[in-house]
Amino acid sequence: MMKEVTDNRIVSQARVRLCQHDHFRCHCESIDIDCREGRLVLMGRLPSFYLKQVLQTVLRGLPDVQRIDNRVDVVSPTGLSSESSERANGELSNG
Repeated sequence: MMKEVTDNRIVSQARVRLCQHDHFRCHCESIDIDCREGRLVLMGRLPSFYLKQVLQTVLRGLPDVQRIDNRVDVVSPTGLSSESSERANGELSNG
């Protein structure tokens, strides 16, 4: 129960930090944040690899966070994305 309370607190702190950051005010709702036993999991979509890296940097110093698993997909307005390239790589490797 105590770990669950800590994980919920981490998620709340991460959400506040993210929504207050200049780079993420417009993207705050596009990022899902979860935490399990101190492992912060980030999911969603951002328009650039730069923002994906900044996201991780912004959340790195949170208390009780042991690890950050950044699963955010990069989807640009030009249609290029990490999401589609990962699918293409998976399809190629399957045969």
